[in-house]
Amino acid sequence: MVCNIINLNMDKKRRNKISFVTTLFGLIANALLCAGKFAVGLLCGNIAVTADAVNNLSDAGNNVVTLIAIKVAGKPADKEHPFGHERVEYISALVVAFIILFLGVELAVSSVEKIILNFKEPYLPEFDAWLVYVLSFSVVVKVVMFFVYRTNGKKAQSPVLKAMALDSIMDVAATAAVLAAILIGRLASVNLDGYMGLAVSVLIFVGGIKIAKDTVSGLIGVAPDKKLIAELEAEIAAYDGVLGVHDLLVHSYGPYNTFVTVHAEVDAKADMLAAHERIDRIERDFLETRNIHLLVHLDPTEKDNPEIGAVLPSIKEVLSSVADGLNFHDVRLVRQGGAEKIFFDMVAPFELEKSDEELKNLAESRLFEKTGMSFSVTVDRE
Repeated sequence: MVCNIINLNMDKKRRNKISFVTTLFGLIANALLCAGKFAVGLLCGNIAVTADAVNNLSDAGNNVVTLIAIKVAGKPADKEHPFGHERVEYISALVVAFIILFLGVELAVSSVEKIILNFKEPYLPEFDAWLVYVLSFSVVVKVVMFFVYRTNGKKAQSPVLKAMALDSIMDVAATAAVLAAILIGRLASVNLDGYMGLAVSVLIFVGGIKIAKDTVSGLIGVAPDKKLIAELEAEIAAYDGVLGVHDLLVHSYGPYNTFVTVHAEVDAKADMLAAHERIDRIERDFLETRNIHLLVHLDPTEKDNPEIGAVLPSIKEVLSSVADGLNFHDVRLVRQGGAEKIFFDMVAPFELEKSDEELKNLAESRLFEKTGMSFSVTVDRE
């Protein structure tokens, strides 16, 4: 799962309305399916159908939790929560996942008990045409719900709607399995009730794990999409006076609450007040056009300094000897008390096993051996 920022210009109220109406639709549909399956399952003594009804009941409960979460997530930022409340939706999706996992375990236990009972006292579940009608109708409704959840989940960038879309398609598979068991049992005179209940529980559990994994990743924080990073860097670099861009970081506090920090290189000889005004304009433009809270750190750079130009080939050569995939930027010469020191940032890939301290020490010592100059290296990961 990667962080991606899309459709950031959508009005927050419209997004919340889409999420709320979609979830309300799901609540009504799940409540009706639950009632129908419970009635038919209890009348016919079919545990797989009853279990499927419990699954729909849990989905309805998830819808209620989500409706509350949407209302809370829509609240503006306050003193206690300066970055807003949008991450509540991630918590809601995690609650959905835990409920699904719990029901998966409960269904597995009851299904195993049913299988053991059938071994001791074999029996055939009662067949009724209403079982077929209700389950077939349920499959159609769940397919419709999947498309509604998925479409609106993408439109509103809602993690909880996306979670419910996955849950709906898992429900389609689960209900189809129960329907198949009933029809096969009718034609072959065999009791597959417990076995299909167990199969349904596995599907439910797998779906819960997938939702939990995706949601936890969103809460912890994930790497932004590389295409998005390149797009943002190119847009910032296109501004007049910006010589280069590096160290761009994306911080997401919800699908529509994004903060970006970046270092922008400017000519060290330029008027710093004018450069500062350009940076302010970039930040304002991003907030107005992309709804991104951008914070730009201004890096004065001596592009035409011959001393820096002379040492660049040595830096490239040494870094290539330290490890593969190393890059560098923000090279600057600092004079203090008659001594000179060159500072620069070294960029290392996350998968590189050497520690930051090891990379720093190797680079600084080898550069000193090669040039006789003192270096200070800051290690960044990407």
